[in-house]
Amino acid sequence: MKLYLLIAISYLLGSIPTGYIIGKVFYKDDVRKYGSGNIGMSNVFRTFGPLPALFTFLGDALKGYLPVTLAIWWHFNSYQVSIIAFFAILGHIFSIYLKFKGGKGIATTFGILFAINFWIGLLVGIVWILTLFITKYVSLGSLFATFSSTLFSIIFKIDISYTYLFIIIFLLSLYTHRGNIRRLIQGKEIRFGQKVRQ
Repeated sequence: MKLYLLIAISYLLGSIPTGYIIGKVFYKDDVRKYGSGNIGMSNVFRTFGPLPALFTFLGDALKGYLPVTLAIWWHFNSYQVSIIAFFAILGHIFSIYLKFKGGKGIATTFGILFAINFWIGLLVGIVWILTLFITKYVSLGSLFATFSSTLFSIIFKIDISYTYLFIIIFLLSLYTHRGNIRRLIQGKEIRFGQKVRQ
């Protein structure tokens, strides 16, 4: 019973559209009207600035961190924790509060990674930052980061259920970034920090 309850909580929590709420409450504007049309941290940064973007990232990360940490505290096995984590990301991507549309799940993924294994979360974060610093593309950093999570899970020899989870997250990341991948190939992708709202 606890498992099904936490799965439901994880999805509903994951569905909370942090970036959308910040835009509406503090700027009386809809972040989805600008840039990529996404509600995530990078589009909030382009639209409203660094501080709202930081709070968006933290809020979205907590959506993954809290249910996974609770599941671990309740001594669920790794397979069950992975299911709970998956529903947090699913909620973020297909938010019930936004007619099953949402973000790309990257910040929520970071929350999950840090809850499961701090060092993997840290290393994946470094991959994301380095890729962003070198290329100036958030989307490329996100794809490299999610891919690297699988590699680090193998290197650290953590439970195989988590490796499978990270593979699924990477595949979801490819899906949610399909438009970005197309724009990267065409040379039309928006670089990090480029303002889209005057």
